[in-house]
Amino acid sequence: MRTPDEVLKNPKNHSADCQGEAGAVRFHKCQNPACPEWFPHRTRGQNKYHSTECGRSITANARQAKCRLNRYLSSSSHRKLLSSIPDLELAVSLDKFLESVPGSPGGRLESLSKEIERLDSLITTKGPIDSETRTELRTGAAIIVAAVRLYKPAFEDLNDYRIIEVRALELLRDTPEEGTLKPAAFRTVLSRAECALQFFLDVEDFPNVGRTLIALGNIYRVAGHDRDANQKFGWALHILKEKCDAADPFVASLLHEAWCWKLRTEGNDVEKPTIRIWIDELTRLAQRADDARRWVTHHRDVAGFAGYLLNDPDLVYEELRRLALRRRKLSDFSPISDPTLLTPAIEFLFQTRRRDQGIDLIRQRYLPLYKLYPNEYNYRKIANWSRKYGFEVTIPPAEYATAFLSYAPRYSPGLV
Repeated sequence: MRTPDEVLKNPKNHSADCQGEAGAVRFHKCQNPACPEWFPHRTRGQNKYHSTECGRSITANARQAKCRLNRYLSSSSHRKLLSSIPDLELAVSLDKFLESVPGSPGGRLESLSKEIERLDSLITTKGPIDSETRTELRTGAAIIVAAVRLYKPAFEDLNDYRIIEVRALELLRDTPEEGTLKPAAFRTVLSRAECALQFFLDVEDFPNVGRTLIALGNIYRVAGHDRDANQKFGWALHILKEKCDAADPFVASLLHEAWCWKLRTEGNDVEKPTIRIWIDELTRLAQRADDARRWVTHHRDVAGFAGYLLNDPDLVYEELRRLALRRRKLSDFSPISDPTLLTPAIEFLFQTRRRDQGIDLIRQRYLPLYKLYPNEYNYRKIANWSRKYGFEVTIPPAEYATAFLSYAPRYSPGLV
């Protein structure tokens, strides 16, 4: 068997040498990029890092993010979700649901699992685009939360019931109340997001910690609290990078989401060659994710970066072309976020002083989509463009406020 020194001369063979040869000492290369060391296989403990110091140095940002996240969740301002069963109208629906559930513990769990799967499919394929669907999602999720809290499952089933409850809370988080996001509704949405986040943090499910942090950050962003939003996106990025396996497609998709937020918030302070390196990394993550939804957001976001960060018209047009092709292939997917797919083209037209074309695109395509899905975020977007570029447009009032990330993965495969 070749020595680690011999292996280092031919990087193409690293993966083979990590597997070792029959009857020989196996070596592993330290996964800390700053450490060049190889070390013999350990029969106890991890085989990722050459030393404890290597492991601690590469996970320092994640450990700091986790510490700050714990302080955030345990602070006096942390909003605890009320455990009381909702109003009388829901109680009637709850009674009907409980009557339909089998009496055996296994039957109960199966019924709850099927119902949460049905609601997750509904929010993914159709989305909370009309009041009837939003009512169905809210009522169904609230019934599941109440039913789980009424049952007293055996200890061995406790975690399964808790996961179902958390998934229901996340449905309530993503299904908006009618009207705009007033302070009381904002606090309620935060409480649901934080309860789910606390669960995944307690069980050290770090991929889902990253996912729920991204969802929490998006709630703050939609409410206009950009500083709080950027903090949560930063924590998610550190935890996903240092506590998770980037080769996992689920993690790669979440890393892509977190990196996009990083580039949006810090891109103006970064040199163009570095931005292109980051975009290349986003492409690699999208390839690893191997998800049609991720490719849609990839082309949308890269088109935006190519416009306002790189001023590269060729890249803008190429990414917009690919975006249109990718979106057409997702015919069975919720259209609730379709207005955001027009944003890079509109912003680039204004950026390149084609004001009239930008206004026409808003009036002819963005506004009709808004009328189909009249949420508060898109309302504010049109109003801001109208003020900034000095044109008049009649915007119907927003009917609901949503922080639903329709293109982000909802759960890791091991959770469902």
